[in-house]
Amino acid sequence: EITVGTTLTSATEVYADLVTGVPASKELGGYDFTVPFGTRLMLCSPSVANEGNRMDFSVANAPDVFNGYDSSDNGAYSLYFGGEGNLTAATPLYNRFGSNFYSMLLVTKDHETYLLVGDNPDNFVIYPVSQTIGCPAPLTMAAGEVNTAAKADEGTTRNVSMWLSASGPIMFDGAAISSIRGIENFFDPNNDEYIE
Repeated sequence: EITVGTTLTSATEVYADLVTGVPASKELGGYDFTVPFGTRLMLCSPSVANEGNRMDFSVANAPDVFNGYDSSDNGAYSLYFGGEGNLTAATPLYNRFGSNFYSMLLVTKDHETYLLVGDNPDNFVIYPVSQTIGCPAPLTMAAGEVNTAAKADEGTTRNVSMWLSASGPIMFDGAAISSIRGIENFFDPNNDEYIE
């Protein structure tokens, strides 16, 4: 214990009147799911607050800090995807287009798909990809790599996201949404092999 006015003579002693940090906390509301994007944690769809199309984000390199300039500041700078309707799924996607590499966040609703690009609040941009194709089955969304060539030893490997849409399995590589070939018959109501 050091009393005020005491002269410290050793470098290992502690200054009693030095404050290096003040812990503070603020309770966040409930979110439907989270997803990492770059060096941030994204909190998605606070549907309990009737803002299911909203996404909040942490400070860069601090997934536990949600206040201050570099964050969505507990809703002050949130990202909003389309109109009403909850976000259902999201996954990061990295791909090369030409000689450039891009980091994107694929975000879906039941019948809508969006891309979020950028790495900070000043340059985040939301692009609509589809207003008719979404992901009503969020646990089906997965990311992986596929070869884009007809032959396995040719072509470029691309990172893709795949999920089950209302019209069947979908694949997206950051540029175009396409149905997954070879299993369309299971998702065609006019086919005998249709899976209801």
